[in-house]
Amino acid sequence: QTVARSSVPRTMEAKLRTAVTLFEAFKKEYDSPTCDVDKCTAMLNTLKLRMTEFTSLPPFSGPASPTMQQELMLAREILEHAALLSIRMRDIPAFERYVAQLKVYYNDFATALPMSQRQYPVLGLNLLRLLAQNRTAEFHTELELIPPALHDANIYIKYPTQLEQYIMEGSFNKVLNARAYGLY
Repeated sequence: QTVARSSVPRTMEAKLRTAVTLFEAFKKEYDSPTCDVDKCTAMLNTLKLRMTEFTSLPPFSGPASPTMQQELMLAREILEHAALLSIRMRDIPAFERYVAQLKVYYNDFATALPMSQRQYPVLGLNLLRLLAQNRTAEFHTELELIPPALHDANIYIKYPTQLEQYIMEGSFNKVLNARAYGLY
């Protein structure tokens, strides 16, 4: 005997609502003072599985869906939180993977999506990671992707660029002092 399945498939709106509800629960746990990292990781894994049901995620092909912008914004926000969670867990390779995924949203969908409030903090942390790993060439490549006007105007970008400048000058005393005055 087989169990009859519902003849009405779940709509994209329903899938999106389910993912939003799960993400709200994830954010509540993530933002709590007693954040359970293991619980957040399990919730994040579920969210990433839900993201695979979105039809508008890269690589995108086909006609735009009515929920395209919401799907892209939710996916971007999930990946941003995943990147920040990976830092809490001190999982640098995971952070690097999430940043690579986020670049698609920050660069390719820059005109289709509103600016994210976490974009420059995440990119700044990535610049710091590259400096800490002595990957100076990659640091400069990443810095070129950020508008030059923000190099001194955005505190999240300014701090890593100043650190890199101090390192290149050999002003290691300034590097050590920068921690006391820095953002991170």
